[in-house]
Amino acid sequence: MDKLMEQFPAIDREFDKLTMLVTQTKNKTTDQNQIEYLNWLESKLESILIEESRFDD
Repeated sequence: MDKLMEQFPAIDREFDKLTMLVTQTKNKTTDQNQIEYLNWLESKLESILIEESRFDD
């Protein structure tokens, strides 16, 4: 992801902020529905990183 994100540093920063926000919100909430949604969202963000890393090679 680093190679492509170097071309778009603002996107890289925003992606990091979003990931951090999801993690912090998940740690603070007790609502099970929110936790399930945040887990789903977190997995989607991880898939983006995995897909992006395929292009780094």
